[in-house]
Amino acid sequence: MNRKQITIAVAVVVTLLIIVTFPVLRDEVAGLQHQRELSRGMELAAAYCSACHLEPMPEMLPKKGWEMVLGYM
Repeated sequence: MNRKQITIAVAVVVTLLIIVTFPVLRDEVAGLQHQRELSRGMELAAAYCSACHLEPMPEMLPKKGWEMVLGYM
């Protein structure tokens, strides 16, 4: 194989690796962002909610319910 063929082969392999690993990396990043949001929510609940009552469990209400309750609080 000449230099041009090797360069093309490497480019193809790298491109295939990117295509194959992208969904995994995307899911990993989304999972990390979700964990960070959950941690931040727990910090806020500990700081604000527990000033007046016990910390609520997130699964107590659906998302829309929390939006209404937090707007009221």
